[in-house]
Amino acid sequence: MNTMDLETYSKLIHELDSTIDSYKHTILNHKHVISASEKAMLLDM
Repeated sequence: MNTMDLETYSKLIHELDSTIDSYKHTILNHKHVISASEKAMLLDM
């Protein structure tokens, strides 16, 4: 395996990591929004 392959590989890994991180943030935000709207619904009842 030459250096070029290694660099490309680590770049890919890094991109994957940041993509996964942003997905996690998005999911957490959605959960937060959902729980907030659920609370609002419960208060309305």
